[in-house]
Amino acid sequence: MSCTFEQLLFALLGGFALNLVLLVHSQDHQSGFISIDCGLPTDSSYPEKTTGLDYISDATFIDTGESKSILLGDRDDYLQPYWYVRCFPEGVRNCYKINVTRGNKYLIRASFVYGNYDGQDKIPEFELHLGPDLWDTVSFRSASGAGTHKELIHVPPRNYIHVCLVNTDSGVPFISAIELRPLSNESYQTVRESSLALVSRYDTGQGANSRAYRAKNSTLPPILNAFEIYMVKNFSEAETNQEDVNAITNIKATYKIKSNWQGDPCSPQLYSWEGLNCSLHKTYQQHRIISLNLSSSALTGEIAHFISNLTMIETLDLSNNNLTGSIPEFLSTLPNLSVLNLEKNNLTGSVPVGLIQRRKDGLLSLRLCENPNLSDSQQISCDLNKKGNISSRIAVIALYVLLITLLSIALALFGMGFEVYVMGFGVFEMGFRRKRQHEMMTNFKPNRLLECEGQRFAYSEIVKITNDFASIIGRGGFGKVYLGTLTKETQVAVKLLNSLSRQGSKEFKNEVELLMRARHRNLVSLVGYCNEWETMALVYEYVANGNLQQHLSADVTQDVLTWKERLGIAVDTARGLEYLHNGCKPPIVHRDLKTSNILLNEKLQAKIGDFGLSKVLSTESATHVSTVAKGTFGYLDPQYCSTGQLNKKSDVYSFGIVLLELITGRAAIARDEEGVPIHICEWICPKFESMEIESIVDSRLQGSYLNSSARKAIEIAMACASSTAIRRPDITVVHNDLKECLEIEMPFEITEIVERYDASSSSSVTMTSHIEFQTNTSSLGMLHEISNSLHTNL
Repeated sequence: MSCTFEQLLFALLGGFALNLVLLVHSQDHQSGFISIDCGLPTDSSYPEKTTGLDYISDATFIDTGESKSILLGDRDDYLQPYWYVRCFPEGVRNCYKINVTRGNKYLIRASFVYGNYDGQDKIPEFELHLGPDLWDTVSFRSASGAGTHKELIHVPPRNYIHVCLVNTDSGVPFISAIELRPLSNESYQTVRESSLALVSRYDTGQGANSRAYRAKNSTLPPILNAFEIYMVKNFSEAETNQEDVNAITNIKATYKIKSNWQGDPCSPQLYSWEGLNCSLHKTYQQHRIISLNLSSSALTGEIAHFISNLTMIETLDLSNNNLTGSIPEFLSTLPNLSVLNLEKNNLTGSVPVGLIQRRKDGLLSLRLCENPNLSDSQQISCDLNKKGNISSRIAVIALYVLLITLLSIALALFGMGFEVYVMGFGVFEMGFRRKRQHEMMTNFKPNRLLECEGQRFAYSEIVKITNDFASIIGRGGFGKVYLGTLTKETQVAVKLLNSLSRQGSKEFKNEVELLMRARHRNLVSLVGYCNEWETMALVYEYVANGNLQQHLSADVTQDVLTWKERLGIAVDTARGLEYLHNGCKPPIVHRDLKTSNILLNEKLQAKIGDFGLSKVLSTESATHVSTVAKGTFGYLDPQYCSTGQLNKKSDVYSFGIVLLELITGRAAIARDEEGVPIHICEWICPKFESMEIESIVDSRLQGSYLNSSARKAIEIAMACASSTAIRRPDITVVHNDLKECLEIEMPFEITEIVERYDASSSSSVTMTSHIEFQTNTSSLGMLHEISNSLHTNL
């Protein structure tokens, strides 16, 4: 089969072929039909007058969204299934779950009729997904009479499908109807296990622009009633293991969890369920749930026995809830469980012997703090992993006594011109006023622990700054990001906490505290924050050129970042990390460095953002901090994942992945020619061993870089991305090496300038040269000489 035919499959429906209408009406009654009127009031149903098909409400297929109706004046133009819509102003991905027969072929049709249901007369654009895969983009030509259908012929691999609408920040997604029609498995033959997406359908009997010609050997005239054009769709995104899906779905129902738990739990990673971490099983190409965090989720009742079916789980956090009953025995039988946090609940009875034994063997971190009704014999301490708890309490009491004493002395001396300065994080500094003022002016150090410098905004000010949240410029796990105006000359980005986010409040506090003390030209600046009632917002400087991920994935050739620009971005990012690691005392580990968290200003200067997961090391000399592995799949340090020990080299690994993306133009996780997801390190290793530079570097950059510069950059990236932390260089070494890479490119740039001048040199040519550089003194001299030469010759 040719490549062209695999892309477009033509189904010609002639005199003896069955078109869609015949296939539908040939069924007995409506056996197997699923006709859903989206937005129809709960428990409502009706037979559609024109077709006689029975439609039902969508209320039992989805938990989210709002029911709306199109304007009454437009109803006469549409069939009854299009009179209502369900819209989704909240959440990024909202999914319908529809039960089907596994292995049967279905026609799936999604219909969208705008009908100015919101009174805005402004049509949106959004994505339509089938399960974890993109089905199509939903767009409209105009608001007037806006309507469209998306049709797909598909064989579900499971006994249900998810039809999902994804917000792309171009308006509120909505849907009018979803219809499924069972088809004969012999009809609409597909290529391998592919699906068919309808491109267009033509009625040639009514069209005046179509002609059919008789073949030379034909004895009868041609007959063609209609034809359809289908595009082959390969839905190859790995799904979550079905046993894990069943378990987590039952857990959701048991605890009545709402949040963003819709669609496939793990896939795609961008929309995975909040509180879950997953790992891809390469052999079976399925995601497995390895971490479940339901901390502070207002859970009640007993520990759900469905958790026992999450057989690959490594970390389970059910802390700070109102769980009752005993600790179940099955927790000790989960083979991979290494972290169990049940703190701050109302559990009773005794701790299973199996859990205690695994804790003694060093196989399990067990936390049972603040469960007052656990047996005294088992409640040895607040945390079974801690020793010397009494000593710790004494130390804490002594510290409080010391602080109170110091404050009392300070207050007694206050009248003598003595002041107490709060430096943040529980650190106090005392001194006489004049001496302190002099020190502030003469001994200022940018890496000192500073008092909060950001402005605190009221909620009313946030509303005014964002013009009532009019313009969304981004979104993430924390919430939506809005464009705002502080003054006529100053634009800001306002990140508003999603009220459904369980981790958001912790990350909010973390980010405010860190950005108040860490200020650098390669870090996003925090202007201020809002913490009023239930509203939490961060106000940043506005970075006009978006994030690095958007630039690397750009398809437009003229917008592709040049090699020098990429090296400059790498140098900026390394400089920002160097400040966090070596300039801040104690050091800060970013913990979630990735291309989407590197922002670019109008000069393509890189600024690291999103410090919600960042950690401060306990002291300047501390080598690591033990914590549950968090971050983004593809960028996570494998050694950190396996040991739980976070250190500065964890950031170096993430930076190595970012650098590889800059060099190759590939994503951290991309699909190979067969559609199999592959990590960028796995993809580049065989090419790196033979140093196939041209096959490694982004093909869009061929001929625009020096091999020596590219080779050095690749070697730096691979050293950073080593699987062993001890083999990774310090970020200061990385920063200096990358600056050398940039300097290597300078003579290449100069040669280009001279060659362009030689090619266009004549008496009638006027030439103005503008050379940008940031390098050492010798390079400056070289550029100065060539610039003079050019002007002299002209």
